[in-house]
Amino acid sequence: MEKSGEKLQRSKSMERRNQSGVRLTVGTTCGDIIGGDHIAIQAAINEVARLGGGKVTLLPGTYVLRNSVKLFTGVTLEGTGPQCILRKSNGWFSLLVEDADWYELAIRVSDASRVKPLDGICLTSTEEGGTSPCAISLHTVLGVDGDTLRLDRYPRENHWVSLGATVHGIHPLLEAKDASEITIANLRLEGNRRENGRLNGNHGAAVCLTDCRSSRIENLEIEDFNGDGISWQTSHDIVVANCRIKGVAGVGLHPGSGSMRPQIEFNTVEDAEVGLFWCWGVRHGTARENFIRRCWRHGISIGHRDTDNAILGNRIESCGQSAIFFRPGYGPSTTAHRCRVIGNTIRCAEEHPETTGVDVCAGVEDVKVNDNVIHIAAPYRACALNISGEAIRPQVEGNAILPLD
Repeated sequence: MEKSGEKLQRSKSMERRNQSGVRLTVGTTCGDIIGGDHIAIQAAINEVARLGGGKVTLLPGTYVLRNSVKLFTGVTLEGTGPQCILRKSNGWFSLLVEDADWYELAIRVSDASRVKPLDGICLTSTEEGGTSPCAISLHTVLGVDGDTLRLDRYPRENHWVSLGATVHGIHPLLEAKDASEITIANLRLEGNRRENGRLNGNHGAAVCLTDCRSSRIENLEIEDFNGDGISWQTSHDIVVANCRIKGVAGVGLHPGSGSMRPQIEFNTVEDAEVGLFWCWGVRHGTARENFIRRCWRHGISIGHRDTDNAILGNRIESCGQSAIFFRPGYGPSTTAHRCRVIGNTIRCAEEHPETTGVDVCAGVEDVKVNDNVIHIAAPYRACALNISGEAIRPQVEGNAILPLD
């Protein structure tokens, strides 16, 4: 496990980089780089990264994105608050008219009229007889030649006409891959949900990090995205703090598979499918003092080998199925062990009379559910605590079960 001194050293390294690195501004009418789209923002980030890191500041205005803005090691992207808006452009949809194998760098589509070079796209196809996309790849369009789109990289997936292959004009708004010491702060992200297809949360979100390390996301407002709010996959030591996420179609906060030591603090998630979803094998993380409400499934969901995590002092209200849900997994070995659920306040609202406050499944080992306050409505059809009789050594102490005010 990482020592506290190593964390402090890394934090100071990030601070020095931002203080000493190059600084550029981007604005719609003024700035070092002038433009109101992803191309202008990306140009500034590329230059800062090329020079060894630093800060890109977006001046107030609305920036319409037709592709993801990509972050690199040592770069800070900061806005000037809610008046600095990154907005997803209107999406589009087309069928593939010719099979595309995993090694091809060009695809033929039924309608390329709305595609421009440097657009972000998502290719999807299904398994034979299936209905949900299972092969997904994200690309940048390098060129448009009639009905042919030239891609920036190999799909590494087979997208065949017989498997319902499609292409959508959807993408994350901000993303980073295999990078460290990134900061994203003080921005408003608008997903334009009605005009865009759904983006799978394992492959993208409004903000999506993959294989990243030692980075911070703070003071973002994210609304109306047709997918997850913030997703970080196999990314370690990520801090997500003071963000507000509302009206996303998927998960608000998604610490993804294999992510170590996430710190999720002081965020608000409203009107999502799940407020906070611990994916597979997320360990040694903390969710502290977040406010989650009106999620139509779960407030917090934790499960497959998500061990040694702490859920502390959160406020969870009006969720449809459960406030805090321990998923059953594929058996006892794939549940969440040695987790602490302490000091949370839960309100099971009248509009969801059969909601469970804290639901712990069979096989969970050494869970602590202590000192939580759970409000349920009359006639008390809701279940404040559902601790499976097959949970192993649960510690359930000091919880208060009260009627709704």
